[in-house]
Amino acid sequence: MFLILLFTNATINFTLMIPLLILLQLLFKYINHISASIYHKLGTYIFCFLMAGIFLVTGIPSIKTINLDANISFNLFDGIVPYYDQYVNNILLFLPFGLLLPLLWAKYNFKKTVITGFLLSLTIETMQLFCFRISDVNDLWTNTLGTCLGYILFLSVNKLSPKIINKFCINTSFSKKKGKLIYHELYFYFFITWFVIFFIHPFISDSITKFIYNN
Repeated sequence: MFLILLFTNATINFTLMIPLLILLQLLFKYINHISASIYHKLGTYIFCFLMAGIFLVTGIPSIKTINLDANISFNLFDGIVPYYDQYVNNILLFLPFGLLLPLLWAKYNFKKTVITGFLLSLTIETMQLFCFRISDVNDLWTNTLGTCLGYILFLSVNKLSPKIINKFCINTSFSKKKGKLIYHELYFYFFITWFVIFFIHPFISDSITKFIYNN
């Protein structure tokens, strides 16, 4: 039931993002005079859907639930044996992130991908200080490990079929030369996902979810 509810919520939130994503990509095209491949655009949509799922699973605060409630756990490897599934889930949650980042943007080598995964996890743990969640140091290393494994998976795909990578990946030098807007598009996708989860999700998607499950 949890997975069904999560998928439903992620789908609803992603649907709310689509107009913003379309507008953003039109800006890339008409301001930077760059039109990314259909594969890259599809990949960014998948990326935003993934980010919506990550934010929903980790329970970041919304405008309706934000409240300073600092609860931090510094117990490294705490409960790793009886609750190993939680550690595995954290790793699997960030594995697609480590795959999609270098797949879509050439500038993300192993070092940049891992650092970005760590910073994303750190940002989430920091935001959890403002809701009724526990900020756990174990989430940092498991999420980062998941990002590492995702990058390894990317290397395997790249080795087996580099043509697939070329279809999805936007070239760094090309985008930077044409304009910084599309060069930094990743940050726009982060912001759009957070914006929808923080401001729109508690008012619209929650109501839609309740309506679906009550009927």
